[in-house]
Parts: sequence; C-alpha cells; structure tokens
Amino acid sequence: MMSRVPSLTAEALAKLKNFGTPATPTETNGWRSIFGSTCKSITSGGSKDSITIPEYVESRETLEYLGFTERAAKKLWQRIQKLEEPEMNPFMTMVRAYIRSFPDAIDEGDDWNAVMANIGIAERLQTAIMSPEYSEIRLSETAHYWLIDTMERDFEFLEEISDRISTELSSERLHLSAALFPLSSSSQTTNIPSMFSDEARKLGSPLSPASPEGPAEPKQVSGAQTKGKGKAHAVGSTNPTASMQESPPKKPQLETTPSPSSTKQAVEAETKEKRNESTTTFYKGGELMVLKKALKVRENGKAGSLAKVCTRPPTDLSGFIMRLYLAKQKEVANKYAGYAWRRNEGARGVGILHVKIPTRLLADTVNIYGKEWQDFVWCSRRQILPLPDNLKQIDSAPIICGPIWMVPSAKAEKPTTSKAEVVPYELQGNTVIQLGLLPTKAVGIQPECNVCLESLALN
Repeated sequence: MMSRVPSLTAEALAKLKNFGTPATPTETNGWRSIFGSTCKSITSGGSKDSITIPEYVESRETLEYLGFTERAAKKLWQRIQKLEEPEMNPFMTMVRAYIRSFPDAIDEGDDWNAVMANIGIAERLQTAIMSPEYSEIRLSETAHYWLIDTMERDFEFLEEISDRISTELSSERLHLSAALFPLSSSSQTTNIPSMFSDEARKLGSPLSPASPEGPAEPKQVSGAQTKGKGKAHAVGSTNPTASMQESPPKKPQLETTPSPSSTKQAVEAETKEKRNESTTTFYKGGELMVLKKALKVRENGKAGSLAKVCTRPPTDLSGFIMRLYLAKQKEVANKYAGYAWRRNEGARGVGILHVKIPTRLLADTVNIYGKEWQDFVWCSRRQILPLPDNLKQIDSAPIICGPIWMVPSAKAEKPTTSKAEVVPYELQGNTVIQLGLLPTKAVGIQPECNVCLESLALN
C-alpha cells in the first residue's frame, strides 16, 4: 500500500486559513480547492483564481490530476496498491512505466491523439499537447516524452505545494524578495550571425566579441506592474555587477593606507570596467518552478545552480553526458515557455532564464557547423562509440556551440533515419544556435554571469 501523505500539511492549512483563503474540501471526495489572491503566489504567476488539488500526494485523484482519465486512473491505482514493496517502486516510476508500456507517437504522420487515448489520457491534456502553434516544439520529442514531462512537473508542484505556501505566505518573504532578486534592466545582446552564413565563416566563430552592452541600472519590479497581456517582469537575478571583470584594477601605490578618495576612485574604475565588458546573452524557456532552480539564491532561501537545469543525454551535443543547453535566439525560449504554459493549462507561471556571459568566458568554446556538426550530432544522438578521432576533442569540450536538430531521439535512432536528415533547425529563416555547457563549466562561470528570470504573462 502506498503512503498516504496529505498534499497540504497542518501548517499549510493553518497559513491559508490565517490569510483568509482556506483550502476547502470539494463536493467530490478526495479534493481540496484554494481560492483568492494566494493562488497567484503559490503558482508563481499562474492565471487561475483558484486551484483544485488532490487531498493526498499519492492517490487515484492524483492520477486524474496528472491527466489520466477516470477509468485509466482507477486501473493504474489498483495496480499501484497491489505492490508488495511500494518503496521499491515510487509513484512516478510506476506512472512512467505505465505510459511507456504503450506504443509511442514519434513522427508527424503518427496519430498522436489515438496513441494518447489508448494510454488513457484525458482530452484536456491531449488538446494541450497538440496545440497547433507549438507543433515544431512538440515534434522535437515524442508523445511519451511530453506526457511524462508534463506529469512530472504537475507532481513536483503537488509535492512542494505546502513548502510553497509556507514560503510565499511568509511575511519575511515580502521584505526579503526585493533585496534578494534585483533585476538588470538591460536586455540588449551581442549579435551572433547564423553559423551557416557567410558572415559567420568570415568571422571564424559565432561567438566573436561585438561591442559591449550599455550599463544596466538595477530596478525592482512589483507584481502589480505585470498586469496585462504580453507584459513581463523579472523574478530573480544575481547581482548584475557582482564580478564581471577581466582583472582587478590597479590601486595607487601608496606607502600608507589609501585615502577614502583614492579607494572611491578604484571602486568607480572597477564598476566602470564591469559595465563596459563585452557580454553575450543566452536564453532558456520553461516553467518558472523549474527555471528558479538555476538561481544562486532562490526565493525559498535554498541554493541553486545552472547545473540544476541541465538536460539528460542523448542530446545534440552529447551522447552520454548531461549539458546545460541555452538558446542564442530568445524567440526559441519564448516558444518553449509558451508550450509549457499550454501543457500546464495556465496553472503555473512560465518565463525565460537570461544568462548574460562575459565574452572572455566563451573563449574556449568549440564552434561546429557544416559536415562536422552533422557528423557530431549524428554520433551523439545515436550514442555511437568509439567516436571518430576528429570528433573526440569536440566531445570533451567544456562549451560547444552549434545549430539545433529538432527531432526526437527515438526518430534519430531509427534504422530508417539517415545522416542526410540531420539538418539545422531554422526559425523565420534564421539558423537557431544553441550553447551546450558541461555542468562543471556552468557552475564555474556562474559567479561572473548575470543570471535572471523573466516572468511571462500569457493568455
């Protein structure tokens, strides 16, 4: 029998009641609803004025909450309850195994709706996954992938909702959030041409330094400033002037302790150098709940890291090792954020992670394009070993930069798929560029990067 852990702890229930928004049982047993302004805070900017959640974290109701039909949820729950050693088969492990026990949809020609209906997926989740405006993103993975990814995010939210209530409804948080998460107002980026353009070939590297970005003045944005369609605000950031310098400025050679005026001049020179340094901004879109893990100091006080938003292999730029993937074009991040919004049905906030990197930290980037890119992506996606000698050095590089191949690994691994099908993904006629960093590299450069979150208000 699975453990019966309530979704809302006694402390969370008490906090909601004290704020005048108690979690009330619904007419249908096994569910609780929360109404009012607290919903926005708990869901990191979700669009709904109320949320209804299962009373217990692991339950038949939870399976329906994740997106199964009532019939499929009942069938799977009975199977879970019969486990003799449930601790050896965690709840979500059973959910993933159940989905993968059915045929998958991979290509555009596959009947995705029929595949999902066969698994027992409710129409609401089918409709969300099949959103026509995000078909390119959908076809970059399989039906199984998107179902599992969506359900994992829903389950993670359910597991953490009591902690979220304690954090978001804490009076201390209201005083600390502005101090912890300043925002750099500058959103200009260094221009990077398409890798396949003549300009890129002449430069020799798509990460060649351009003119530095202008100085960014920190500002604070309140939730009241984010009302309306298409508006956005930052919900987290590292200090934009923390440590983005090439070398510390030389202080005046004095035999005694520097005077206050000379110290002030040194600080001003240091600040100016940081502001004038050439940088390049990269992006990652998705649910704020996930992206917040990349911030060094999160709203709940826990430590975060860019390494916590890495992608599991196989991927375009790695066959066996996780890498942090960031897009050069913000439009790509917007699409991923929008698709996350559709799949969670507006229940939780989405946004874009901005990672502004000093260009000098990109000096060891290995840039690949043309046939070399095609060969490397082919070997990575199909996990071919040993790698040809000319690709081994690329594989071990801390940072790799190249185009995106927008197909699922399941299709890449098909015997009928040929290397000629490995072609760069284009958006509005431009080749989309991605940066792939090893976790150790991402962690190493983070203190010198400006990392912040942009919250998107979508309808």
